[in-house]
Amino acid sequence: MARRWHTCWLTLLIVLSAAYRPGFATEADETPCLGVLSFFYENDVFVGKDQNYTSGVGFSWTSDDVARYGRKNFMRKVVHAFSFLPKIGHDDYRSFLSFTLGQEMYTPEDIEAPWPPPDQQPYAGVLFLDTTVYAHGRRSMHAYTLRVGCVGPCSGAEGLQTWIHGWTPAPVPEGWDHQLSNEPLLNLDYQYYRRLLRSTRPRRPHYDFAAHVGGGLGNYFTGANAGFVARLGYPLPDNYSVANLRFGGGSWLVGMTPPSQGSGWYGYAFIGLEGLAVARFLPTDGNTFKDSPSVEREDFFGNLSTGLVVGYRRILFSWKLTNLRGLVRSSDSNTDDYGTFTLSWYFGGKAR
Repeated sequence: MARRWHTCWLTLLIVLSAAYRPGFATEADETPCLGVLSFFYENDVFVGKDQNYTSGVGFSWTSDDVARYGRKNFMRKVVHAFSFLPKIGHDDYRSFLSFTLGQEMYTPEDIEAPWPPPDQQPYAGVLFLDTTVYAHGRRSMHAYTLRVGCVGPCSGAEGLQTWIHGWTPAPVPEGWDHQLSNEPLLNLDYQYYRRLLRSTRPRRPHYDFAAHVGGGLGNYFTGANAGFVARLGYPLPDNYSVANLRFGGGSWLVGMTPPSQGSGWYGYAFIGLEGLAVARFLPTDGNTFKDSPSVEREDFFGNLSTGLVVGYRRILFSWKLTNLRGLVRSSDSNTDDYGTFTLSWYFGGKAR
């Protein structure tokens, strides 16, 4: 089963990559970057645990400013189709597009129990494709995301985790027979980012401070969020956030390009704080249309994120630690901490 799902992942990635083939730029000196391909790996083993949100893996493709592609380019056509959204296609904003193919795994703390404890996170696997269009301005950014996918055995999470644990000292999970049932996913998400402070003086450390607010509506996640991110580094890129796979992987690559001069190295450290109000979250609340395992959770919780981003020319590495508190209402499982490793590669075009 694991081999079958590996083949499915590879096939989908090849199809998506073929679909993004750019057309010719309208100006010879406006050769676009073909895009940024990123690999995400998230796991709570980085913080010494194996519970709740236990693992995530995915690929993300983020375009350059679509105005730099030819008029018949696929990505430019997709963005044009969403030009009815506020600021998309606006003269004062650059438009970007990203696709993220990902898989999430959720498990209880006791994965050796054939019958998962009812007060712990139920088994759930999620397979999704996010399509996001961005309006990137000088001091703000709007992001609109459509998520489609499925939860349940269709996600392939059971086979993949069982295969991985079979090759490691970790115990083999015994409770996947009680995972959430198959259900299609449809979710809409909106995020607004605002830069409140920024300093990029030459030969001095750069820093900025940005806030964000947004929310989601659908059977996967319905709720709202708000927070901020502070960054310090050199040189500091023209983007707005450091996202992970779970909360929109492509957004933090929008507007970033490799440096065109200097040593080729760039990087920064960051810290962020976010609060969430949740009306529905499928991995904890269970299936929408039928009875299924579920667990009591809090309606309000927060997360603290810290990390480091380092790049050299066309290669970018990111490490992020997320400390989420108060999601699952259980004395033993009230934390959801995990680390995110991201590796990105810029294709085509010239550094600028």
